[in-house]
Amino acid sequence: MAEERRADSLYGWPAQWIELGFPAMKAAMKRTTLLGSCLLLLGVLVLACGGGSEPGGDGDGDGAGGGDGSNPLSPTPEELNLMPLAVGNTWSYQITTGGTCLQAVDGIFTQTMAEPRESIGKLAFPLEPALCEGTVDYFVIEDGVLLEQEGVWGAALDAPVQDGHAWMYPSGEDYVYEAVSSITVPAGTFTNCWRRVLTGPEDETKVFCPDVGMVREESFVFLAELESYSLVQ
Repeated sequence: MAEERRADSLYGWPAQWIELGFPAMKAAMKRTTLLGSCLLLLGVLVLACGGGSEPGGDGDGDGAGGGDGSNPLSPTPEELNLMPLAVGNTWSYQITTGGTCLQAVDGIFTQTMAEPRESIGKLAFPLEPALCEGTVDYFVIEDGVLLEQEGVWGAALDAPVQDGHAWMYPSGEDYVYEAVSSITVPAGTFTNCWRRVLTGPEDETKVFCPDVGMVREESFVFLAELESYSLVQ
């Protein structure tokens, strides 16, 4: 009788329960296994398709370069450091002029960036003295753009820094960028520079180079070429 009970039951369950319940249990197990497999496959697809940034991206998922938020294809004057702003930075220029430049000593004119001070509502760096009897220029960086004060604040170097990019100074002057692959002045040869061209009745050009500043200025009054410079680290 004991052997019969063992044959008719499993772990104490009646044989009728086993006959009725096991098929349902097996079906439930199959459904659970299938659902788990689907969820696992879905997770793999999500990781493969949408879990990371695009190749060559900066890790923020937008596919753009520059992990610091910058765009190397459309840099700003600040990113290129076209005009280093620091107290004590000094630039000396060799002056050629059809008139006079009273501050030039033996044809060399030197400007130094002084302590920031208030100028028409902004704390800015003055570049002193004024170049060849002009007015003292004040500079400040805002939103990556180099602002200059010449009676009114405006973009001395606008963004983005691209060949052909044009903008207007608030007082009405029109500027445009021209790429300069290489330029040689008394201070040496510099590459990857940018020429700011002032168009109109008083044509003027200034060339700015990364991590240097202005290396050349030419107008109908004078020509200034960088002879030497010293930047505060």
